[in-house]
Amino acid sequence: FYDEHERPLREEFDTNGDGKPDQVKRYEQGVLVREEADLDYDGRFEQTTFYTDGQVTRTEVDKSGDGKADVVVEYEGGRKHRQTEDRNGDGGIDVVTLFGPDEQVVEVDEDTDGDGRFDQKSFYDKGQVARIEKDKTGDGVPEIVAYYEGGKLKRQTEDTTGDGKMDLVVDVDEKGLRVQASDTNGDGKPDVWTTADASGQVVKREEDKNGDGKPDFTVHFEKGVAVSVDESTRRDGCIDLRRWLDKAGNVTAEEKDSSGNCQYDTWNYYEGGRLVRQGQATKGAGRPDVL
Repeated sequence: FYDEHERPLREEFDTNGDGKPDQVKRYEQGVLVREEADLDYDGRFEQTTFYTDGQVTRTEVDKSGDGKADVVVEYEGGRKHRQTEDRNGDGGIDVVTLFGPDEQVVEVDEDTDGDGRFDQKSFYDKGQVARIEKDKTGDGVPEIVAYYEGGKLKRQTEDTTGDGKMDLVVDVDEKGLRVQASDTNGDGKPDVWTTADASGQVVKREEDKNGDGKPDFTVHFEKGVAVSVDESTRRDGCIDLRRWLDKAGNVTAEEKDSSGNCQYDTWNYYEGGRLVRQGQATKGAGRPDVL
């Protein structure tokens, strides 16, 4: 369609060959100002793109079919700059996405629970998530901060007490093992470390009982059941007591360093809670020579 000066007024396209237009371009004085598209070929034009001086400035998408835009994309210099979304259909904005000069996502702000408050921010680097901050209390300060490398979670910190200090830290290694460091006594230093595998099952729990910042009590788990305990009873850094447990948590065997030289010199074996056999190293060789 053309005006009296033979400039285009409207163009219609049937891209799927069903005999109905699914894309319409509208012009003013021969310059494109608006484009409508039926993306799913249902006969409804759910996407509208606006142009100024022939350059795209805004795109509106009505995904729900209620006649209101659920997604609005704003452009600067013909490039994506900002996108807003109404994901729950309440008429408010739930997600705001910001784009960099290369049109890659740099930040996403979300209202994850639909209460009208943005409680999560995600920051991106070269198109991959680098950090996520969660504000659960609504005070503007994140209680949870998760750090990513290569799109994979590497560390997560959390303020569980609301005092502004991150007292829970979880580190994730390349194999998916997660080490959670907790400050249980509130002195600002971690004193409990819990290691879980990729499925979330605990494999080790360590405690610092003397406050020197190093674990001196360790419980090892298999399939979620404690199987052995290592302890530095003198809190001098040497593991001087090691115990093996049955499924009920009863000690079945143990080895001790009674002399304090960081070598085991006593081995005890139990059945039904009773000592049935003992070995001793009398020559300091680290292995029993007396049974």
